[in-house]
Amino acid sequence: MKLIKPSFQIIEPTGYTIDDIYKSIELAGRCSHKSEDKITETSAKDFVGRMLNMKHLATCEFGTVYLNLPNGLISQALYGNLVDKYSENAYSIRVPYVEKTGLVSIGRAAITTNYRVLVENNWLDDLQYLCEPTEYHHKRYTVKFILDRAIANEFVRHRKFSFLQESTRYCLYSSNKFNNELTFIIPCWFEEMNQGIIKFEEGLYKDTYCFQFTEGNKGKSCSIWYKAMREAEEHYIELINLGWKAEEARNVLPLSLKTELYMCGFAEDWEQFFKLRTASNAHPQAKELAIPLREEFIKRGYINE
Repeated sequence: MKLIKPSFQIIEPTGYTIDDIYKSIELAGRCSHKSEDKITETSAKDFVGRMLNMKHLATCEFGTVYLNLPNGLISQALYGNLVDKYSENAYSIRVPYVEKTGLVSIGRAAITTNYRVLVENNWLDDLQYLCEPTEYHHKRYTVKFILDRAIANEFVRHRKFSFLQESTRYCLYSSNKFNNELTFIIPCWFEEMNQGIIKFEEGLYKDTYCFQFTEGNKGKSCSIWYKAMREAEEHYIELINLGWKAEEARNVLPLSLKTELYMCGFAEDWEQFFKLRTASNAHPQAKELAIPLREEFIKRGYINE
């Protein structure tokens, strides 16, 4: 059994070419089966191709696409109306602007969308207008969370986001791939309840001797939680050994089970997320992640303070 603290990682794109878009899709897409070990320098395009063939298009939402389209009457006469369709798409944002080159003004439109939108609407030809994000583009940001199942269940209620999550159907935790053990998230109130006697350090805790519970009800309650996690792991592995599939044995697993969750959304979506998940009445484990993540977004200039 492993016990860890929750964490987050802001996933920066490797670039803005079509190959970079494929890499973003593969990185998030491999989360469900925990197959990141199969990522190579050339694996992304084939991975995306398989997702398209299987109609697993949710993965494609993690490929953020920035376009710079011609816009205006002359452009429409030359190229057709490339812009208005994005105004009518709920997963895209269009910003018209005027590009001045010397004495010439050219109508343009900064489009932010995702690869799934292009695939489902047969708009892949628009990739010829692929660009790096400009000051006019609305930015999308991806975050990888390591957290427990209970808080993941709360985060996925923010429906404007794109989500991909580690799957208990396909991850067999009793296998060598997972070191034949399960991982659980340590509740953030443990330190407070034990008056600092539990010391959290970098790394993974593997057995009871790592905890020095205080005497009395507070220490006893922490010990009860630990015992419940240990027993859940034992029951899960026993059921697997008796022939149950991972998708069946998972029914004995608690909400403290560690999971990985990728979330991608526009800056405006993240601002709403932070408003709700840093509020005074938000769950303490949600605030444990949302408060420092918001601070990092502000530090990087993704959102305003």
